[in-house]
Amino acid sequence: MNPIKRSVRSLLACALTAGAITAPRASAQEPLSVRDLLAAVRVQHPLVRAAQARVDAARGARTTAGAFSNPELTYQSENTAFPGRPAAPGLEREVMTSVMLPLEPLYQRSPRVRRANADVRIAEADLAEMRRHVVVDAARAYYRLAMAQVMTDASREAIAWLDSLVAYTAHRVREGATAEADLIRLRVERDRAGSEAALAEAEFARESATVALLRTVPGGPAVLPAFALVATSTQDSSFLLIEQRSVTELMQRAREARADLGAMRARLDAATASQGVERSLVLRNASVMAGSKSMAGVRSFMAGFSVPLPLFDQNRGELRRTSGEREAAQHERDWLDQSVAAEVSGAFEAWRRLTRETDRLRGGFLSRAEESRRIALSAYREGATSLFDVIDATRNLVEARVTWSRALFGQQQSAIELATAVGSDDPAAFLRMHP
Repeated sequence: MNPIKRSVRSLLACALTAGAITAPRASAQEPLSVRDLLAAVRVQHPLVRAAQARVDAARGARTTAGAFSNPELTYQSENTAFPGRPAAPGLEREVMTSVMLPLEPLYQRSPRVRRANADVRIAEADLAEMRRHVVVDAARAYYRLAMAQVMTDASREAIAWLDSLVAYTAHRVREGATAEADLIRLRVERDRAGSEAALAEAEFARESATVALLRTVPGGPAVLPAFALVATSTQDSSFLLIEQRSVTELMQRAREARADLGAMRARLDAATASQGVERSLVLRNASVMAGSKSMAGVRSFMAGFSVPLPLFDQNRGELRRTSGEREAAQHERDWLDQSVAAEVSGAFEAWRRLTRETDRLRGGFLSRAEESRRIALSAYREGATSLFDVIDATRNLVEARVTWSRALFGQQQSAIELATAVGSDDPAAFLRMHP
């Protein structure tokens, strides 16, 4: 065999071997699945904890609203001598003791409790809605990080291939079998790939910090070490496959389960209860009194009541305010209902299309790209094609991996967004519950 041809084959074998070696992945670090991340943020996220604290505050306010007012004890003494002086002649000392009980709780307690109960439901719905939002944000951050990792690994693999081809082409240039222009073109391509890898690594670093922050336990470090991503398989029917349901059925499910719609209904109830509270405030500070009076050794019983006369202030301003707030809540509820319907429709269509696309690409998309590069290398080894065909095949393989990952991660993310759109703050559990 020709020595030059033998050395060419040897270098090509080295190139093939180098192409199978990529830069070390983050798999040696702490693995992280999307399930783990979503489970963590649902409990540990500071905004979720803040919403939980507001629920506790609303429950405390409900306890206050249901409590009766304390009675007021009054003791009064008249015709008593000043300290250090004798009593005035002819004046009999009078002592009065009474207990006053406010009447407001009797007619205000019921609307106040109704409003407090509505406030608790609002706080609980806000907690569920906050969990839904942080789950969606965490899922998006996770798949941005996953995409950055894929691009980083693909860029590193491309660099390994190009380094091998540069070494091989430099050898051919020294042997006089290849023009130096090919080597220059390869080095330019290698530098371009290096820049792409640096940009991908910078994006990976940014997204790693974001996901690490989402996983932070209160009191723990703000940034965690690098970790590997564990993408959920599209074959996992308990997480990614959603039963074929009509959009109308999903919209109905969302209207029943969405926390923001529940919060809006609770706000409408609270506004209605506030109207009742303001109506009861037309009579303010009404009370009854009972007691005893002692004068000249004679004790007598006292009783009375106090009721304000609503001649000038009939609380019309507050009644008008609460009426306006109730009307505003009705309009906001109607708009939110339409928005939820649009969100569910869009999420379902996105999931359906991406699922169809991943099913199509799964039928050999990556294997064809890998086979194309293998054929290009074999043809180049035999001198049947140019170096640029090998470069194009390598670049196409990188782009194919990125395209496949983008479609796969998009499909997984769309499944999570669809689950949350129909009212689940725990997408994995919701998808498992589907009959």
